[in-house]
Amino acid sequence: MITRLLEGHKQPIYCGAFNHFHPKLLGDLFATVGGNRATIYRCQPGGELQVVQVYANNDPSEEFYAVAWSVDAATGAPLLLLAGKNGLLLVVNPLTGALETCFEGHGLAINDIAVHPTRPQLVATASRDQSLRLWNLRTRCCVLVFQGDGGHRNEVLTLSWKQGPHSLLASAGMDNHIKLWSLEQQERVLAASDEWRPGPRVFPTGLVTMPTFSTERVHWNYVDCVRWLGDYILSKSVDNTIAIWRPDASTAQHSRDGDVQLLQVLQLEDCAQVWWLRFSLNYRCTTLAIGTKKGRVLVFDPQSAQPHPKARLRPCRSQNKEQRAPLVRQTAVSYDGSIIIACHEDGSITRYDRCDPRPESAATTKQGQQHQQHQQRGRQPSSAENGGGRGGSSSSSSDDSSSSDSSSSSSSSSSSDDSSSSSDDSSSSSDDSSSSSSSSSSSSEDEQG
Repeated sequence: MITRLLEGHKQPIYCGAFNHFHPKLLGDLFATVGGNRATIYRCQPGGELQVVQVYANNDPSEEFYAVAWSVDAATGAPLLLLAGKNGLLLVVNPLTGALETCFEGHGLAINDIAVHPTRPQLVATASRDQSLRLWNLRTRCCVLVFQGDGGHRNEVLTLSWKQGPHSLLASAGMDNHIKLWSLEQQERVLAASDEWRPGPRVFPTGLVTMPTFSTERVHWNYVDCVRWLGDYILSKSVDNTIAIWRPDASTAQHSRDGDVQLLQVLQLEDCAQVWWLRFSLNYRCTTLAIGTKKGRVLVFDPQSAQPHPKARLRPCRSQNKEQRAPLVRQTAVSYDGSIIIACHEDGSITRYDRCDPRPESAATTKQGQQHQQHQQRGRQPSSAENGGGRGGSSSSSSDDSSSSDSSSSSSSSSSSDDSSSSSDDSSSSSDDSSSSSSSSSSSSEDEQG
């Protein structure tokens, strides 16, 4: 099922994020940022999108590039984090839409936000000023600055925390380097930041100048997205691939230009020579989604050995068939991977819902029981007893390069992981045949991506 809507600002939506901290209560909430606005949506049953809250910054020149969710450790209330062109980290109450805190420290724009997975009061930011900063939301102080001799030499574009007891932060940017930063030697500073009380004095911010690992042997150009996959790292540049690798700790130059062990390369489509096309994962890292220049969304299983997309999702076209869907800047995947949100260049968003396999009918179930009884008796059922064949319904499959050329603003398609059926108006294809049904609501104000 596909739903598409156009936000009123009609500016590029650079980021979108689901709330993974409250999967049971608030897991259906996701936020987007475009221009100086942040919008919170609730995913309703049937593919509908309900606007829950809108935050508009008082500065019209602000342009948000990143959004993330956190949680108030004391009350358990959700927090929405925003950052962008002005280099400020804003903490917004998503229930009231009120600005609670503003963190200032970066000299230039903030490109990404990463919230610590087990200590949500700790938030890292990546900036155009070539530095990373670690903030404590609860005590409202800057804890650490990652910059210096071993730091980045150009804009830092992306961040990702590793799950688990060891606090490792991965960063990458325009200097083609991917760096890993450890907090193990900074526990005293972290503990002090938790005990800090705001007052006339400023917290003594620590400085980290050397990463535990650094390499430029994975990509030859800008690295605009990194994410952890267990002990491995997924990283993307502008060469139409996503690399899955891990550091080779046996090399002597580990902290300067370390070797890597490449596990796999995922083959992208229509993603070359464009940066800020970012992928996202669900909580358990079983679904990876990334957009393309042509407005499609490619879906991978990063834990399998399949280097090609298992599904290709296409939004419904406008009535003008000569117009292509605008490129997808970033995707957001729900906690369980059942919903994918695509954030487009023209200020629109597309929601894709995974369709479960069609349940078996009562007649089919009865035929299966009869078939099992016949097998137990040692003879095969006849065609009449079996109803002429098993399954009860037929499905059509499509290969990697097949897709429908015709679609309308009132019909579209999505694909799931198990079986596939497509209509003449459908515009989605999958490699592992999945059963899908689709309905869409689209805007006629699409712009060419």
